[in-house]
Amino acid sequence: MNSSANKSFFSTSRLEHPIDDKDISLLIAILSVTLVFNFSSGIVIWRLPGFEHNKHHLIVRTLVLVNFLLPAPTFPFCVASYAHRVWIGGITSCVATAFLSNLFLGWSTCIVVLMCILRYLALMKPLFYRNYVTYQRLKAAIAGSFIWSTIHMLLPVIGVGKFRVYARGMYCGLDLTPKRQQDQTLIYLVVGEGVATVVALLYFCTVILAALKNKRRISSQFSTQQQRALAVSKINKQHGDFAGMFLAIVILYCVCYVPYLVSIL
Repeated sequence: MNSSANKSFFSTSRLEHPIDDKDISLLIAILSVTLVFNFSSGIVIWRLPGFEHNKHHLIVRTLVLVNFLLPAPTFPFCVASYAHRVWIGGITSCVATAFLSNLFLGWSTCIVVLMCILRYLALMKPLFYRNYVTYQRLKAAIAGSFIWSTIHMLLPVIGVGKFRVYARGMYCGLDLTPKRQQDQTLIYLVVGEGVATVVALLYFCTVILAALKNKRRISSQFSTQQQRALAVSKINKQHGDFAGMFLAIVILYCVCYVPYLVSIL
């Protein structure tokens, strides 16, 4: 670990802003709700029978798990630091919590993108989807997205970018206003990938919803007997349920992530 590249942020960060009880209380409340919600969702999803080798179920399970792990490293240190009115654990705990929380954030983003691609291929390229998108390949893609996020978060550890304490919320994260040119490289990378991700999600969302609307329009022209024989209503309900969940995830992601990108810019 390149400690010389990270020491400077720790000694001065808590002097930049006074400790704000409202900010810290809000952060603790958000982290608590996130942990409880994702833990509860995980229990419900894992107990669903018959989905052991379902690709969509796999990616939703993984997303819920990662979103549960995302606030877990920060939460105990945030609460303990708030109680002591100073960041506890020194530079080691700061780098560790920032590394893990940002790693899971990046991994969660990659999984949302994979979910979009998966649904896009299932609707727009069904033959390719059935022949080439296998359960094992999806697991490999999820593992690859974890490695991709890990590589990004290793950059501050070796001196490209910095982690720092944010006194207003008593948590550690990436320094969004670095002074050194080499530290700014990671910020440019995060902003570039973040903008590309938002554009990709909106594109996939638009195409998927348009395709579903077109499929329903075509199926509505079938006779009642044809619709029953083809199980049109069941298929439409399955597509609609997944599209609704997919749309909710994309909207929630954009609502949470776009303000973060704007704050960097």
